[in-house]
Amino acid sequence: MEYGAFAPNDPRATQWTFSGECVVTARAAQRLREDFDLDPNALSVAVGLLERIHALEAEVRALRAQLPRRVR
Repeated sequence: MEYGAFAPNDPRATQWTFSGECVVTARAAQRLREDFDLDPNALSVAVGLLERIHALEAEVRALRAQLPRRVR
């Protein structure tokens, strides 16, 4: 949270809750930290880039779904 990798659903709430995506992100962050011995700043950058990659891949899938099918 301190480095921006996680954000609670409602930051003003007395007890924070997080989305299910945060669990996936936390696991990926743990693997990256352990495998590459990343410091918190580098880990935050890596997690941000992974999230951006996933968003771009989802966008590509959505755009491909809009293309007409080729008939062979």
